[in-house]
Amino acid sequence: MPRLSEARKEWLTTMMKETIFEAATSVLCEHNVNGTTMNRVAAAAKLSKSSLYDYFHSKEELLRFVCNRITEPILQAVEETVEADTPAPEKLEAVLRAIFEQLGSHQRVLGPLFWDKQFRDVMESSKQMARTTMFEQVAAVFEQGVEEGSFCRVDPVQAARMFMACVSELCEATVASGNSDEARRQAEGLLRLFLHGVLADSGGTDGM
Repeated sequence: MPRLSEARKEWLTTMMKETIFEAATSVLCEHNVNGTTMNRVAAAAKLSKSSLYDYFHSKEELLRFVCNRITEPILQAVEETVEADTPAPEKLEAVLRAIFEQLGSHQRVLGPLFWDKQFRDVMESSKQMARTTMFEQVAAVFEQGVEEGSFCRVDPVQAARMFMACVSELCEATVASGNSDEARRQAEGLLRLFLHGVLADSGGTDGM
């Protein structure tokens, strides 16, 4: 019975945090970071302010949770993609799709978080953690591609570093422009560039 009670408590906590996440993103979209207060989030979640503080002790902690809640599905999707039994080119395409689908779903929320000066350090910390995790996964994809012969003989780490730098730039451009469709087109161009190069007769260049 104690185990059942603990499981129920964990389930209720998860559901409550999901409710708070939805409330926080709604408030962020309407009021930006400066106007996002614990009072407004509590009201949107239909909680008392004291109840909200039971889950998050500060606005910074709450906003960090929002960032992580948005990035976690991307990291999970990328991890599942890398572990799948599919060729490396398909994995690289799936990685891009996972990133930009999630980015498009939360574009209105990410805008205020990306560009708010007071919150920049918190956001940068969350972004850096996600980039580091994805970098390792993407390097594994390039390594697989070299081993299976679908990629030319490049340095997987260097290729992954270049790829993630381009993805990061595209992500920030997407958030700034608010145009997720254009971002997807650019992502397709990035994929073509990495898979086929820029030369008309390119077969890849050995020894990056």
